Amino acid sequence: NKLDRLEQAIALSDQYRVFTSTFVMLGFPTETREEMQVTLDYLSASKAHMALIFHVQPFEGTTIREQVKELTNGQMADRLGYSHVPARDEWFTEVSPEEICDIIRDHYWRFHFEPERLKRAIDLTRDTHSKPALAEFMNFCLFESRLTLKTLPIKESRPLLAELFSHEGPVPYASWVPPFHPEQHF
Repeated sequence: NKLDRLEQAIALSDQYRVFTSTFVMLGFPTETREEMQVTLDYLSASKAHMALIFHVQPFEGTTIREQVKELTNGQMADRLGYSHVPARDEWFTEVSPEEICDIIRDHYWRFHFEPERLKRAIDLTRDTHSKPALAEFMNFCLFESRLTLKTLPIKESRPLLAELFSHEGPVPYASWVPPFHPEQHF
């Protein structure tokens, strides 16, 4: 099946030292907590190095937008958009937008700061992936998870991240400034 082939492709990419990023959306019309968890469990079991997880946005002209209009009897039609976070009673899944954001936030740190995954991602910066870009993304993950190195629950990952954030070697673009601010973390 397609998921098995995807899992194999991600594993092969990791085996051949290709940095692999995934893109996942949660909050499809009628999607349940259990379905979201199955998606996140699949992602966690994969060898992917990075996971970009987003909240579904029912943009104009999409099938999802039409589904949402049907589910809400058209009452959300004019208010749907990227920046509008609807109230719970206007939403179209059993999981509220706030809960979806919490699920994403929680999964970000559990996925990215799992020590073995983090070590594999950092190892790829030796020859195939940009260390500054990885540092910037991991700092973003800390921020999105509302964590710091000091409050990160996975203590084994703290020194790995501290070393990654202190990188001073060649950078892919001259103006890059490391996002790490020690006073925020220690």
